[in-house]
Amino acid sequence: MIFWNDAWQRVNSYFTVPRGNPPGGRLTLTTGQPVTYLDTTAATVYYTPYASNYIALWNGVYWQSLVFLETAFACSALASIILSSTSNTISGSPQISGIPSTSALSVGNLVDCANFPNGTTITSIVSSTQVNCSANATATSTIAMRFYYSLYDIFGSLDPNNGLVLSSLGWTNLTARATALALTDGHYTLSTDKTKLYLGTVMLTKAQQGVLFQATDSATWRGVWNYYNRVPRQLFFSSGGGWTWASASWRQAGGNAAAQVAWVMGASEEPVYLQVVNQMNSNIGTAGNVGIGIDNLTNGVADANNETSVGSSSGGIIGVTMSVYQRYVPAGYHYGAWLEYARAGTMTVGNGVLRGAVQG
Repeated sequence: MIFWNDAWQRVNSYFTVPRGNPPGGRLTLTTGQPVTYLDTTAATVYYTPYASNYIALWNGVYWQSLVFLETAFACSALASIILSSTSNTISGSPQISGIPSTSALSVGNLVDCANFPNGTTITSIVSSTQVNCSANATATSTIAMRFYYSLYDIFGSLDPNNGLVLSSLGWTNLTARATALALTDGHYTLSTDKTKLYLGTVMLTKAQQGVLFQATDSATWRGVWNYYNRVPRQLFFSSGGGWTWASASWRQAGGNAAAQVAWVMGASEEPVYLQVVNQMNSNIGTAGNVGIGIDNLTNGVADANNETSVGSSSGGIIGVTMSVYQRYVPAGYHYGAWLEYARAGTMTVGNGVLRGAVQG
């Protein structure tokens, strides 16, 4: 039988290694801060001690325990190229044409090209040679470009010196992994490699000419998710109001594309909580309400009839309308949009907030 000493010089064997103890760190974008409290956009991901500085990793024979120090991983090292292409762009158009093949591309892939701003992604696959993007091209030209995955699983494993090293693997798209995870000895690992312990999921939000790769962790965009040692992460967007809406259809609040919050999660193990609360001024014969669109801008939803509305037959009423959402969503990228609907007449909208929390 094989025996060895762990980080505390306790004698262990394959049967006594503490496999049930969870890793003690958290993925973060700020060095030395396992839970960030400021909105952060950074080019480096850190795995930082939090509950402890202990982790157990499979060395090919047994689970080897070790004490780890904060470990850094550059976002540029996460980025995996799906396709390099010389393609065509037209100024003011979201289309990229002349792609050799779009078969490997998916909605949400990052576009790395000087003719598009940072953070541009694919929004639709038009044909075998053409895609549409989330932003318009700034120039008309035939130019070299690259397409990258947006979501990445982060794994911990042993380096040749028995220290901690991080690695990554991109998802096929915003909702599906390219390679599945497997539950082994009570821990999730890469299904094809037990030595890679799953730590969490990160989404890249910026890429430009292979130089700038960044991830974001903010109140409107939680792009770093931890499998272990999860804590509630605030989601928050506020608006000053002062607009009107007179259509019996859903739209983003005030027609503002920023009226939403987004998050990524590597597993569906806790519900997401969101709430919209805002003022509405209801004149004679008017009525309206708010909703929350999950991954859509045209269908406001709410749980357990928690959606309330404002209406008036006499006019001059200033009320509060609210919508609440608390459900499980699949693993991957999601957003919740603050939506509004005028059932009758013209509604005047006042101050409001979209707020909530996701575990991560």
